[in-house]
Amino acid sequence: MSGGDRQRGLSVPALVATALLAHDLPGSTEQERLEAAHYVDDSVAAMPDVTRAGVQLASAAVYVALSVMARAPYRRVDPRRQSKIAAKLASFPLPILAEFSRLTRGLGLVGVYEHRNQEPAE
Repeated sequence: MSGGDRQRGLSVPALVATALLAHDLPGSTEQERLEAAHYVDDSVAAMPDVTRAGVQLASAAVYVALSVMARAPYRRVDPRRQSKIAAKLASFPLPILAEFSRLTRGLGLVGVYEHRNQEPAE
């Protein structure tokens, strides 16, 4: 199963987080990024209803913006290109896009940190 196939089931926040992590942490493994994606999804699911609804609305706007930038449905774009596009979008001075990128990047970084520092089960 290729990286693109594994990404098809990811939510938009998790998809953006994995793309930003690939850009920000080039030494991270695909497994670390997927673990971080699950952490992002769990974190968004644990948010209060109003906040989660805001994240879902922002997700739709971000996905449209990413797809326009990619000139194709963002999920179908090569993961390396996804990473470059997500990093470029994160630098835009539009509040909803920048804040969404900060949220997903931050949760993704915590997810990688948690994955790297897991205690082995005894």
